[in-house]
Amino acid sequence: MNKEVNVDNSQMQCQVFLSDCTDLENIPAKEEFVDMRRRPKLHGNFCSRFLKCVVGTHKWKMNHLKVPVQDFVTVSDEAFALLVIINNHERWMETWKCKEEDGTTVEAVNLVQPEFTNGGENLKNGCTRKHCGWSAEGIQLFNDLCAEVRASRAAWKEFDEKLLHKWQQERKSEREKRRQQKEN
Repeated sequence: MNKEVNVDNSQMQCQVFLSDCTDLENIPAKEEFVDMRRRPKLHGNFCSRFLKCVVGTHKWKMNHLKVPVQDFVTVSDEAFALLVIINNHERWMETWKCKEEDGTTVEAVNLVQPEFTNGGENLKNGCTRKHCGWSAEGIQLFNDLCAEVRASRAAWKEFDEKLLHKWQQERKSEREKRRQQKEN
């Protein structure tokens, strides 16, 4: 579990992800993320917003239009992205609730702590490093998520193929639009 993700980037991606939701009722519960292949739009957004951050932008750009996600994103990468969501879900939800009427977001990180990390705060156990790592429960959840991701991938292999095809079609449409705009 040595994976480091730019927390500011993951928080930004979460804000973009949540901005697609018009109200709190539309935001998925953290439990829904684990088997999200049953919800194509949610899984597509998860891939393009979170997995992209975990595997890196370069690797994402080089692969996401060529091969299915599960062919270049490891099980542990996907499980880690899910773990980050589960760990920070309540904090991000609180931040979303604290939006100002003009659309700006109030910083709510001090209102709710992450579930399995210390959120950069000093721990009572004497840890003074900024990032003290994951709790034992968080590590166990990561291992459980790896097993769930493996099962989900096996059961929904065709889904990732369809998602690849969808992204290829969207890219083709975008290029066609740009070509037509240049011609006009």
